[in-house]
Amino acid sequence: MSDVICSKCHIYCTVIFGVFLKPMEDISAMLPLSLVESYCYSLLVFCLSVLLPLFINYWLIFLPGLLWGQI
Repeated sequence: MSDVICSKCHIYCTVIFGVFLKPMEDISAMLPLSLVESYCYSLLVFCLSVLLPLFINYWLIFLPGLLWGQI
């Protein structure tokens, strides 16, 4: 289950936000499974609570101005 969450969060963060994230294979080879799972959930929380609102606010604030040539 944590592998699915990790891979989805890595894909979303990398593709949507352009954030470089270390591949899970490297991390899981170095750390115990419990630490890898906590890393996955921390990353998921970070993506949803920090990056997603920033991304949405950026598009809500700047995109209309760009479309209308005001910025």
